[in-house]
Amino acid sequence: MPGTISQEMRDWLLETEKLGLKPYSSDGSKSGNCTIGYGHFLNSGACSGVYKEGITKEQAVEFFDRDLQTAVELVKKYIAIDLDQSQFDALVSFAFRLGEGSFRNSEAVAQIDQGNYAEGGDKILNWGGSRGKGQANRANAEWSRYFGGGFKAFVVPRKLEFRLEITSPNRPLPKIPN
Repeated sequence: MPGTISQEMRDWLLETEKLGLKPYSSDGSKSGNCTIGYGHFLNSGACSGVYKEGITKEQAVEFFDRDLQTAVELVKKYIAIDLDQSQFDALVSFAFRLGEGSFRNSEAVAQIDQGNYAEGGDKILNWGGSRGKGQANRANAEWSRYFGGGFKAFVVPRKLEFRLEITSPNRPLPKIPN
């Protein structure tokens, strides 16, 4: 199993994650999880007074790198079988997006850890309940990466959305349940 995420994947995550130099609600509501930087969790519920003056971009990158390392450690902790770099990258992104509890309890992790690589990879697409377009795009990119495909993200300024070009050789995108 690779020891760390590839530079390409790290750069892609930095490019596609929302950057907020002041605390913001991760789900867009006033009661969602309070985050800062590139999705760094501060507290559950409304944002309190922590970092109310904001942080610098450099601090945001420091938080991001620490959170990314946590995701790397989660993959190593919960996946006991060998992975190639593409699979490892995808699962680190998946863990980064879900957090420990949801990652650990996901069908993707259960299937992959049992050696069901293809079935587990496909489960990345249908994790969780309702998702917005951004989460669906992210899951599609993780799926593509898992199966050795590539992706390009194009950040659309001020709209906080991105467009993906996804390729995955010889593997059609599975049907995603509604």
